[in-house]
Amino acid sequence: MTQPDNSFRIAICDDEPQDAEYINKTVKEILQTENIDNEIFCYNSGRGLTEAIGNGVSFDLLLLDVMMPQQNGIELAAYLRKNLYDASIIFISSNREMAMYGYEVSAARYLAKPIEPKRLREALLFCFGNKKNSSILVPVNKGTRRVMTKDIKYIETHGRGCKIMCEAGELLTKTLISELENKIAGKDFIRCHQGFMINLRFIRELRTSELVLDGGVSIPVSKHRIKEVRRAVLSYLSD
Repeated sequence: MTQPDNSFRIAICDDEPQDAEYINKTVKEILQTENIDNEIFCYNSGRGLTEAIGNGVSFDLLLLDVMMPQQNGIELAAYLRKNLYDASIIFISSNREMAMYGYEVSAARYLAKPIEPKRLREALLFCFGNKKNSSILVPVNKGTRRVMTKDIKYIETHGRGCKIMCEAGELLTKTLISELENKIAGKDFIRCHQGFMINLRFIRELRTSELVLDGGVSIPVSKHRIKEVRRAVLSYLSD
C-alpha cells in the first residue's frame, strides 16, 4: 500500500461515535491551524485497528480510548508494543485511575474526557515533534521518502549519491553523504570513513580498521577516524 511519507498519520480508536467525531474534528482543526499535513482514520474497536495495521496501514500516532468493550485501550497498546509497533500513543478516557497503566506501554500522554483542546494541541505537537526528530526526508527517483533513522544500518557513497541500507532493504538517493550527515547529526550516527556512515546501535564488533555490524557486514574505518569512532562506540555502549 502506497502512503504519503510526509503526512502525520493518525488513528483514532473509540467505540463511542460522538466522542470519535469530536476528537476527529478537533484534531483536524488543530493540525490545520499548525499547517501540519495529516491523515486521520477512525476505528470503533481495537480489532478494526489491529486488522488495518496487519494489512500494512502505518500510523505515526494512535489516539486510543481506554474504556472499550472486548479489548480496552491499555490491552490494545500492550499487544501492539509486544509486536514491536512503535507509534506514539495518547490515551483518552474518563477514568483517570487508568492513567498509571499508560507508563507500562510508553504512552506519550493521557488525556481525560471531556478533552480540553489546549491539552490535545500540546499532546499532538509533542508527538509530531517526535516524528520529525526520529526520521529524515530523502529524495528518491519517484519523489521523497521519510526514513526512520533507527532503521538505518549504514549509509554508503554510491555513484553521485548514496545507498541507505535499512533493515527492510536498500534505498538509493542522489543526496550526498555530507548532506545526510548534517541531517542526522546527533542521532547515534558517526562518519567512520569518507564513504561510510554507520548507526552505532547496529555495531557488534570494533576491529583495528573495520566495524562489524549485525549480520556480519564489515564497514571500513579510516585510520584518522579510528580514535573518534572508538570514543563514540564506548560512549554509546556506556549510556
